[in-house]
Amino acid sequence: MHDEHGNNLQKADASKAVQVTGLSGVPPAGNEFVRMESEKEARKISDGRKAGMQREMMRKSKKRDIEGIFQKQIESSAKKSLNLIIKADVGSSIEALKKMLGNLPSDKVELHIVAEDVGQIAESDVYLAEASGAIIVGFHTNIEPHAEPILKELNVKVFKNNVIYHLVDTIREEMRVRLDKIREETKVGEANVIAVFKASTLGSIAGCTVTDGMISRRHAVKVVRNKEMIFEGTIRSLKRHQDDVKEVVKGVECGILIDGFNKIEVGDTIESYEVTYREQQL
Repeated sequence: MHDEHGNNLQKADASKAVQVTGLSGVPPAGNEFVRMESEKEARKISDGRKAGMQREMMRKSKKRDIEGIFQKQIESSAKKSLNLIIKADVGSSIEALKKMLGNLPSDKVELHIVAEDVGQIAESDVYLAEASGAIIVGFHTNIEPHAEPILKELNVKVFKNNVIYHLVDTIREEMRVRLDKIREETKVGEANVIAVFKASTLGSIAGCTVTDGMISRRHAVKVVRNKEMIFEGTIRSLKRHQDDVKEVVKGVECGILIDGFNKIEVGDTIESYEVTYREQQL
């Protein structure tokens, strides 16, 4: 504690202007400054008040920041969201990070800042992140020692870095991995149903001739009737004569048992597809 001339002070009387260093963060103007008997007692009260403020903030903004987020996800399943809690050394660092995050593509994944504050990452931040499903982002700041075990216990993600571009890249990747993979189908074969055999223990077995490509047990199939798909599923059994086979090629007759479908009819077409999943980009 120093006076206006930079001299060290042990105490300050009422209305005395002083400069205080050593705080873990920058308090907002107008906050109350209270002297405590020990650092332990001060930290306990500080953490309690901060946790209470976070809970109050969550209560007031519940519909807007949490329930509202979930409602948007229900209304638009195509658009994902990523919740963030931002902690930094000073307010200008927070604003700089928010500005760069605002430039990230948001057509597929929307960023929601649940909370932002100056100072180290504290226990209350971890609990808020766990409650809101958020990731904690630390810019030019550290994690308070007593918050470390809670992070591990609650499995809350924390990304911290002193380089803003690295943080933005990390958040961009977190947005990308939230995107569902795109299903892609490649037609590999087709067979016409020329007979249907009933088996009491198995169901309806389609006697088929492969007319194009090949039919494989590992591929997905569609049943087409009058040019309309009536069923999509997988092959339970594929036989050539009495033998189980993995695949049958064009021009060969076979027996196909489709898992979960017993309404196959003569004249239906069974189409075989290879299904792959491709990762999306923002």
